Amino acid sequence: MGLKQILSSQGRKAMKSIGILVSSPIEAKAFSELENQSPIEIRKGVWLISSGMGEKNIKKAIAKLILKGIEGLISFGFAGGIDSLLTTGTITLPKQIIHLNGMIFNTNDVWRNAIKKQIPLEHPFTEKALVHTPSILYTPEDKNYYFQRSGGSAVDQESYFVGEMAFESSLPFLVVRVILDDATTSLPQNVDKLQDEKGVLNLKLLLKELLHITLWPDYYKLSRQYYQSHKVLERLSGYQLKSPDAKFL
Repeated sequence: MGLKQILSSQGRKAMKSIGILVSSPIEAKAFSELENQSPIEIRKGVWLISSGMGEKNIKKAIAKLILKGIEGLISFGFAGGIDSLLTTGTITLPKQIIHLNGMIFNTNDVWRNAIKKQIPLEHPFTEKALVHTPSILYTPEDKNYYFQRSGGSAVDQESYFVGEMAFESSLPFLVVRVILDDATTSLPQNVDKLQDEKGVLNLKLLLKELLHITLWPDYYKLSRQYYQSHKVLERLSGYQLKSPDAKFL
């Protein structure tokens, strides 16, 4: 069965207010410190919320943003690379969000192009599809499986639900993410347990993990990738994300 393509509804006027969803306070730090899961207005007309992990929390967070009267949604944060040609720190502005069940959501072309124009020519970026995954991909073999099935650039666990809620609410949406772990990276097996349901880092468990000397190389590599990719997120947070002059067709 071929992929079913679902076109996101396109707004007909310039946006006055947008909502940005991240899944954890770590990603939110690119903009601001967040102490809870309530939206905050980080600058005029730009609302930020940290959803926590899982479909239920993500959709609950988006509902809170919609109550603020937003006119567009952005899924913002990290992604895991599955295309071996893309390195840590690559910006991904995907044209499509793909689910391996055959569903696709398209991001808004005009809005995406407005963001793309702000990226320095020398900085690597891609518009290849982002692929939904229900859980972290730990090994290069797992990542290659998703790449072979989809031809996408990267994976995350949030953007598909953002696209789904945007479609249901007739809102344009965009994905602005940065590749953290590239396609060749193997992740420590307990890395998914280092954040609780709210996306907060469990320092006690991290210290316990680091008692195992054999894990040091993997965590050292991951920490360097985090530092590199978070610096890119911080630069992206300073972009004109609202693109007030963009008229959606």
